[in-house]
Amino acid sequence: MLNSYRIARHGIQYSGELCSKDDAEEVLRDAKEFLNLIKKLYFKR
Repeated sequence: MLNSYRIARHGIQYSGELCSKDDAEEVLRDAKEFLNLIKKLYFKR
């Protein structure tokens, strides 16, 4: 999950590459999943 997000973000941020709509939606899904995971772990304390 994180690797696909990192690769897409890197391409956009450092190379100026454009990404397809599908790639953009996947990046957003991955980021939301990551945030939900962090929230679960953080509030588990």
